[in-house]
Amino acid sequence: MTSISIIVPVYNVEKYVEACLQSIMAQTYAGPVECILVDDCGKDDSIDIAERMIAGYEGTIRFRVLHHPHNRGLSAARNTGVEAASGDYLLFVDSDDELTPDCIELLEKPLAEASFDLVVGDTATIGNDDLHEYLRLKLDDGTVLRSADIISHYRTEWNMMAQAKLLKTSFIRQNHLLFKEGIIHEDELWCFQVACTAKSLRIVNHPVYRYMIREQSITADSNKNLWKKIAAKVTIVGEMARFLKSRKLFSPPAYAIIQIFTEEILHYEKVDRQQFRKTYLKLRKEAQFPFLYRIRANMWNFRACMKELHYFMPATLGERYKYWRISR
Repeated sequence: MTSISIIVPVYNVEKYVEACLQSIMAQTYAGPVECILVDDCGKDDSIDIAERMIAGYEGTIRFRVLHHPHNRGLSAARNTGVEAASGDYLLFVDSDDELTPDCIELLEKPLAEASFDLVVGDTATIGNDDLHEYLRLKLDDGTVLRSADIISHYRTEWNMMAQAKLLKTSFIRQNHLLFKEGIIHEDELWCFQVACTAKSLRIVNHPVYRYMIREQSITADSNKNLWKKIAAKVTIVGEMARFLKSRKLFSPPAYAIIQIFTEEILHYEKVDRQQFRKTYLKLRKEAQFPFLYRIRANMWNFRACMKELHYFMPATLGERYKYWRISR
């Protein structure tokens, strides 16, 4: 049977880590499973609670605890887990969330039919119905996507989160798909890179993951974190563009996603004229594409090209034109 490596970063979740680990220990899957907990040096008793639970566990899952020498963040903790994993497939779990009891069993079952780069399950969002609708899969159970269709359906029909997915370990490693350290919303960049490089995806349209909305979570307070969120998304846009160019990937759907991110960022900024100018110029510098790439990516469509007319102007003129277009 397929061997699974569950990767769980642990940081300041003493109220929730017990429920998370109980949901892992309760898995119905009968195949080989290892669970790698990465201690990211929190300031509470999270890792002590986890180690006490592991010490008293008598099931078949093999638990391992890895310790960072100092706090490095969620991305680094996940990367540490990927490096240490021995399973055929990876499953990322946040330590304040939970798995459904049949999570691994449901996600692994399609692998009896064929090998897929990733198997994507649905998510039950606890505490925010609007977010649940946003993350909900829009594809039928059993749907198989291949190559270009994967990125074409990304973000609109399958979600931008690392969780609720089995990912083939060899695929992740061969494509050097590591999480970007030092930013929030790292899943949006990483899943974009996965979508651009994966050759096969299988949908399991059943809830396999319980995503808990906590008041203390990194992204919960949208006003407090607005500027941090904008800065992270600017970095993400730049990384997306560099990824396509460095991998020599021509992908109109991927290019369209970058433009959607750009539009979202600039709409945040339109209330502050000086901030808009600064962000626009940075975005333009971060996400440069050759003239012909932009034309081809828009399928030579005149209306689409006109929407991006500002890219073909000098930067200062393009900024004024774009601000006028957004503000009118």
